[in-house]
Amino acid sequence: MPKWRQNPYKSVRIRGFQADAPDLASFNHLPNNRAPDSASSVSQIHPKHIPHMRKDRALTPEQKMDARGALALLDGSGITLTQAARSIMNEDDNESVSTLLTVAIDAFLRDCIANKLRSTTIAFYSEKLETFSDTHANSTLDDLTRSKVMKWAMSLNGAKSTQKGYLNAVRAMLNWCHRQNPKLIRKDIGRGMTFKLPKTERNIDILTPAEAQLIMDKAGIYAPTLALMLFTGTRPSEIHCKEKPPILWGQVDPEEKIIRVSAKKAKTRAARPMENLPENLWTWLTPSREADEPIAPSRSRQAVRIAKVAIGHWPQDVCRHSFFTYHLA
Repeated sequence: MPKWRQNPYKSVRIRGFQADAPDLASFNHLPNNRAPDSASSVSQIHPKHIPHMRKDRALTPEQKMDARGALALLDGSGITLTQAARSIMNEDDNESVSTLLTVAIDAFLRDCIANKLRSTTIAFYSEKLETFSDTHANSTLDDLTRSKVMKWAMSLNGAKSTQKGYLNAVRAMLNWCHRQNPKLIRKDIGRGMTFKLPKTERNIDILTPAEAQLIMDKAGIYAPTLALMLFTGTRPSEIHCKEKPPILWGQVDPEEKIIRVSAKKAKTRAARPMENLPENLWTWLTPSREADEPIAPSRSRQAVRIAKVAIGHWPQDVCRHSFFTYHLA
C-alpha cells in the first residue's frame, strides 16, 4: 500500500498515553464540504486534500515541549491531554458536581472551627446558613444561581442591613466551596453577590470634658475600665467580654507607660503595644491587684451602664470618637 494511503491519523500511543483521533467533522474543506463517514475512509484521502494537517496544525518546538510536560503530569491517571484541557475550560459536561447544600455548610462550619475563627463569627455563619438551608432543603450547590440567592436574601423580613448580613454569610460559604480542591461547586456564583445599602448620615457625638469628669467621678470600681476607654480609645470588647480573654493588670507597665494588647484580645488579631498615652491615664491605672487579675471586675458593658446613668445618654462608640477627636485636635 502506498504511504499516502496509510492512515497516519488513527489513535497512537505516546509514552503510554492514548492520543485521540482527529475530529472527522473538521474536514469541511473536502469536496461538497462532506466529512468522511468513518475513520476507515480517512485512509483514502490524499495528503494534498488536507494541507492544514501538515502546515497549519504543525506544532512549534515550544508547543511540543509543553505537550510532553503535560503528558508527563497525566502519566498513570488514565486522562488524555484533551480531556484535561476540557476539564479546565469547564467544557466537560459529563462530570458534574452534586454536593448537597447541607453537607457543604457543615464542612464550611467545621473549617471555621478548625481555623479558630471567633465564636461570634461562627455563630453568625451558623445562624444565617441554617435559615438558608431550611429554605433550600435537598438542594445541591449546583442548583444554586446568583440570581436565586439574591432573590432569597431580598425576600427576607427585616432591614436591608439584615438582608445583607444573610447574603454575606451565604457568599462566604460559596466562596469557600469554590476554593476547595476539588471544587465543591462548579461556578463561582459568590463573586459579585452583594447589594449596596442606602447611605445614611449620622452625627458623630463626643463627650465634653465635663461629661468625662462626671463619668470618672461615678465610675467606682470601673474607673480603670472607663479610663482605658476614654484615654486610649480601647474598645470595650478588648477590655473584658465573653468571647475573648480580658486585659490583665500584668499587661500594664506604669514605669514604661505601655499597655500591651495581645493578638487574642485585639479585634484585628494583631498584637500591639499602646504607647505615648496621656499622662492623666496613669492616675487611674496604678496597679493595685495581682498581675493575673483583669482590669475590669466584670464585663465592660457594666462600665458602660454606669457611664450612661451618669450623663443620661451614651452614643455609639462615643469613647473612641472622643479620644481620637481630642487626640488629633
